[in-house]
Amino acid sequence: MNELYKAEVGRFGRWAAGAALLHILGLLMLDDFFPDVADEELCFLAGAVYLIGGLIFGVYQAATYARANHWVALLHRPLAPARIMAAVSGAGATVTLGVVLLPLLAMFAVHSISVDRLVETRHWLLAIGGALFALIGFFAGSFLALAPRRYGWIGLVTAGILLVGNLVGGPAALLLPCLLVAVLALLTLGAFHHNRTLAPTTPALRALTAGVASFALYFAVMLGVGFTSHMMLAALGRNPLINPKASVPRGLIQSSRMTGDELLGTTLAEAGGAGAEAVRTQLRGVPVTRLPIALEWVPAGPMLTTSERSDLVDPRRGTVWTYSQDAGAYRGVRMRDQYPVGWMRPAAGFAVPPVGVGGGRVASGGAMFRLDPARGTLARVVQLAPGEVIAASPTPLGRQVAVLGTRALHLFDRRVFDGTAVTPPLSVPLPGLIGDLRRLDVAQLPDQTIVSFFLGQNSIEGPSRAWQRIVSVTPDGAVRTIAERQFAPELSDLIRFRNSWLSPAMLGLANAVEEIGGAQAPTQLRAAIVLPQRIWLVAGVLAVLSAAATVLLARRRRLGGVLSGAWAIAALVLSLPAFLAFCLIERQSPA
Repeated sequence: MNELYKAEVGRFGRWAAGAALLHILGLLMLDDFFPDVADEELCFLAGAVYLIGGLIFGVYQAATYARANHWVALLHRPLAPARIMAAVSGAGATVTLGVVLLPLLAMFAVHSISVDRLVETRHWLLAIGGALFALIGFFAGSFLALAPRRYGWIGLVTAGILLVGNLVGGPAALLLPCLLVAVLALLTLGAFHHNRTLAPTTPALRALTAGVASFALYFAVMLGVGFTSHMMLAALGRNPLINPKASVPRGLIQSSRMTGDELLGTTLAEAGGAGAEAVRTQLRGVPVTRLPIALEWVPAGPMLTTSERSDLVDPRRGTVWTYSQDAGAYRGVRMRDQYPVGWMRPAAGFAVPPVGVGGGRVASGGAMFRLDPARGTLARVVQLAPGEVIAASPTPLGRQVAVLGTRALHLFDRRVFDGTAVTPPLSVPLPGLIGDLRRLDVAQLPDQTIVSFFLGQNSIEGPSRAWQRIVSVTPDGAVRTIAERQFAPELSDLIRFRNSWLSPAMLGLANAVEEIGGAQAPTQLRAAIVLPQRIWLVAGVLAVLSAAATVLLARRRRLGGVLSGAWAIAALVLSLPAFLAFCLIERQSPA
């Protein structure tokens, strides 16, 4: 086993050295053009490159053995298939780690001894994350080359689905890539047997392959149902997203595309009543401002990447302040000679890593700070109630500034941000959870402020409920509801709830897996989805039919009773995805 491992490492030694050199050159170029290596977009690009590179190498290494004579020669060594796989794939994984991890560690080591660069714990973790992405690609490529063609793609699809939504987070976000590496390695182990056209012979590896196949097929079918439904409706001229004539007049889709004044005017007109009509008359010709409803990412704790720059510039002293998560403070560097000048933090510290919100200000949890150019210190300009988090950048509204929190919209006197006044804000409670907020429009009248909350973030093609509420805020802080209306869905429940009726159990499993190691941002809180009884009925009928079809097909393929029963139970629990996985994985037993 050791000799096979050494031979396989030596086989790719020169290629690995060349790839590592190209990697170093690429890092030098990126470092020259993009000094902030923890930028989210840059990390996404690098992770995709590492994954694709590992995928290509994994396919190449495995494909050189996945030929009739070569495969027989490899598997007929006086070693168990598991030990052969450990030697061959272990050598490939070692080469992959060397090509990706060593240049990254070398770059951060050089940065750490430079006085003008700030290297933290998260940078070293990002290097590990890049190596994990390369290993995911490597094992997905190995499984793609070794497994039967009918289902060899499931590993790559599963990894892609889970990684796309897990690129932002803290150190615990690396748990999911670690899990994917382990699962893909086990899938590859299951493909290491003499007859490569059949499923794994070990029950545990067979069950793992079936589970991953069901997971990949769940998303494939869900996307296929959505795409096919939209194309069929478009062909019939009945797709409200494409054909305006098919949408309900002043309904959900049309309202979501309206300008602010149109949206407020329509809702107030439908509400009727003297109060709504009076406000509608006052709003004619008054500009309506659409406020941002969320920052790109609101941290819930330490982060691996940065989506919003939080650097502060002090032009009077010629200093740039960069936040350090390890120190929990800003480090200052003189612009003329890049020499560190010290640290800066507010008296109470930062609740979470700060995020830039424009205008030389940063937000951390429920507090907002600005750099005081006269004193060269951080001054607190906004402090929301305990437990509330700033969710969006402040927006000027005449003499006021709107600050959206996770519980309410706060209207501050503009002089508060200049430090020339300290007055309590006018607060308008959100009528729902912040994650459901679709849009937010504000209009200012001489005697009141009109605020329109439009909720239903995932309501057009998804299962969320959509509704709108318009409220009035007087200068003394009194809030009253002027109008409210509900929006009926314009697409059928079979399209909107397809992720549920296709397999409720798989939906729950997918949500649980995607949340591994990830901390939910405060702005992502949403109301629970209530499934209609007809959706539960469709899901139950589909599960029973899937189990029955599995039993019939298992008998036709002459599978054993235990294996047939296990697949039938899986189809009853996981529904259609498990039946489709059964069709791909199982083949007729020999007579």
